[in-house]
Amino acid sequence: MNFIQWLLSFFKPAHLQLPADGRELCGPTEQNKLRLAIIVGHEKKSPGAKLFGTDMYEYQFHTKTAQIMKQEALRSGRIEPVVIFRDGIGIEGTYKKAMAEKCDVAIELHFNAYNGEAFGTSTLCSPDNNDIEFAHMIQNAMCRVFNRNGLSRGVKTLSRGSRGSRNVFSFPNGYNCLIEPAFGDNPKEAKMLIENQEALAVALVQAVLFWAQKKDMI
Repeated sequence: MNFIQWLLSFFKPAHLQLPADGRELCGPTEQNKLRLAIIVGHEKKSPGAKLFGTDMYEYQFHTKTAQIMKQEALRSGRIEPVVIFRDGIGIEGTYKKAMAEKCDVAIELHFNAYNGEAFGTSTLCSPDNNDIEFAHMIQNAMCRVFNRNGLSRGVKTLSRGSRGSRNVFSFPNGYNCLIEPAFGDNPKEAKMLIENQEALAVALVQAVLFWAQKKDMI
């Protein structure tokens, strides 16, 4: 079974359900396209964790990831990508821009770092059931790319005030998550990130595409 077949195996016809909190979610836009905010984590002046063995940090690495995602989204013909940088506008400003751009979905790109030995993939989201469902789709796709067993470090729901919560709670009218595909300070993980950057970018967009089809949003 190839990657696309694996993704398709998850889906059965379904209809979009509003979250339990009653929030209104953006629907598909012009020409029945989904607008995807691709958010590059950190800023140029504070670029995040360094990728082992390179001069790249999260910001530089995922600037390229975002561009690959953009091209894959445009190639799909069903997703309209909006690449957003946090430079000069911060976390809240970034998500306000995503909402101003009428994005339906947002993925913020990061990678982890700890002690040079930790490994694994995780996806962070709010406790909202719709965000959790979306995060699981993204997590599954990343684990598939990196041949992780099970869900690796899994989907982590954040409470308000915890680290990363400002990111995942700043997009109340759509679906969003923050990804940590690997530990960039671990030499093996860094090598894996570099070698699979394109595959990761493509998998993220394809996961969004099939998830949106499942939700009858495109």
